[in-house]
Amino acid sequence: MAAIDTHVASPSLLQILATPFTAFWNYCIRVAENDPRVKQAAALSALSDEQLAERGLQRADIARFVFRDHLHL
Repeated sequence: MAAIDTHVASPSLLQILATPFTAFWNYCIRVAENDPRVKQAAALSALSDEQLAERGLQRADIARFVFRDHLHL
């Protein structure tokens, strides 16, 4: 005969207090991941060095190129 344990551990006080901060952190990550600039930087990073050279870029210049209007670089 098999024994089944249906007891669910209750969250600790630390987990309860950390929940809003964890939710806010996850929100910030989702916002950053969905930023068009981040997507453009990822797309450019996926290109080969030759393809970047055709666009007049070097790999080290991707962030400067993508965020040029935002960071005034």
